[in-house]
Amino acid sequence: RIPKSRVQVLRLLTALHEPDVQIKQIEEIVISNVDLSYKILRLLNSAKYGLSREISSIHQAIMMLGIQQLRSLATVISLSSVDDKPNALLALSLTRARTCEVLSKSRGLSTQSGFATGLFSTLDAFFDRPLTEVIEELPLAEEIRLALGDGSGEAGQCLRWAIACEQGDEVTLDSIGLPVSEVSRTYVDAINWARRMLPEED
Repeated sequence: RIPKSRVQVLRLLTALHEPDVQIKQIEEIVISNVDLSYKILRLLNSAKYGLSREISSIHQAIMMLGIQQLRSLATVISLSSVDDKPNALLALSLTRARTCEVLSKSRGLSTQSGFATGLFSTLDAFFDRPLTEVIEELPLAEEIRLALGDGSGEAGQCLRWAIACEQGDEVTLDSIGLPVSEVSRTYVDAINWARRMLPEED
């Protein structure tokens, strides 16, 4: 059985990623979780984000960031609360997410799908279950579901490249059509970005 805390996190991710979820619903989901609300506001008002004015409410955060970025931030903080999982795992998830996002942008693809694919590619490690089982419980877009399931589609290709960066697989990286040095720089930038975005430990 999944420990109760992981069940709660999975339910939260399910609610956050409903395809037709509205801004008001996202706001209600986040506000109903006091710990999540607090951590989001604390992170947004930290030096990491460097916003020009203080964010004092979740509604204000949505207006400032937009629904997609707030949803991603809530997902990251939710995953960070899973018991007995090291920060290194979340850092890996964020690094993959950022790498996929940048590679998607360079190819004129959906950066949102790229980011979500990279972020969710480690859910098996978070929940100690096969990835195919976990994604069945999440209302993900078909493109992301296929990318995570068998690596197919454009998002799946970007994920394979991100993993190739991790493993130093130059043969796979050569197939991108971008200089390996540029892809490597993208990956290093993603690692540094992930470190900055990690929620502070309580």
